[in-house]
Amino acid sequence: MQVFELGRLEFDVRGRGHSTIVDLESKRCTCRVFDIDRIPCAHAIAASWLTKIDIYDLCSEYYSAISWCMAYSETVYPVPEENEWPRNINFPLVLPHLVEKRVGRRKQNRIPSIGEFSKT
Repeated sequence: MQVFELGRLEFDVRGRGHSTIVDLESKRCTCRVFDIDRIPCAHAIAASWLTKIDIYDLCSEYYSAISWCMAYSETVYPVPEENEWPRNINFPLVLPHLVEKRVGRRKQNRIPSIGEFSKT
């Protein structure tokens, strides 16, 4: 991948026929993998090599060993089999709202396609 510096921590990363913008300061990339997974995508890794930033510093703190230890510090009980679930719980019966059925044909709200003409 080719990496071009746009700003202090902004880069244009090109490769495989695509161009993406990576912002290492805000931890964002236009491919959206870095934004959603909170783990550096291939574009962010390429940009981090240019700036000598450690890729582990770009990962979310949720992936750290401390966070994992805190998440599993309490006992996590397995969910029993479905046939072992309690059946004697009395929940109130919830019914849907009563809706009066209208007479006549339903109105259609749709956008005509390119070849269609509206009747109005």
